[in-house]
Amino acid sequence: MEDYPIKGSETIEDIVTRYLSEHYRTKSYTKFSLLDKLEELARFSTLVFLVRDQELTRGGEYIELGVLLSMGLDPSKVYFFKKEGIDLSEMTWELLDQYKINMRPYKDPEFLSREAVRITRNTLR
Repeated sequence: MEDYPIKGSETIEDIVTRYLSEHYRTKSYTKFSLLDKLEELARFSTLVFLVRDQELTRGGEYIELGVLLSMGLDPSKVYFFKKEGIDLSEMTWELLDQYKINMRPYKDPEFLSREAVRITRNTLR
């Protein structure tokens, strides 16, 4: 791993292009689309943790979960952590039940951290 300096007000795309040009003599690159990224995640993930901690969004992570599962992500690799008191939509419950997703309620961040470490440790054994 190396640090790469930012010059002025460069964007991430500018930095990546400059790095590739300096190290690999290429002038351009193609960014993965969101679906391409999800497909790679589905193919190579050992574990996926989905955490619903606050109700701040319209639930895009549930759509991503559905797409990942439709792309062949092994449901036994998915752990859904839901903070107690957070409501889930009927569709979310359907996805969790249909694919037998590992469900874990939690009360506080410390418990969430301990559970994630424990699950990861047991998976890697």
